[in-house]
Amino acid sequence: MAVIGHEMFELAMLRIIFAHGAPIERWEAETSPNNPGNSHWQAWDYADDLVDRMRRREE
Repeated sequence: MAVIGHEMFELAMLRIIFAHGAPIERWEAETSPNNPGNSHWQAWDYADDLVDRMRRREE
């Protein structure tokens, strides 16, 4: 669930960012795991939240 959520969130963000085109450097900046706060990091925050919500439901 976390990986699927991460990828879907990241793709949605990238679709918005690149709707009107952008240079490859922007793509690299948004998908790099070494760039805090980018779409990739936000996607992991989203995935972590999904897992937390699933765990709370099981309690």
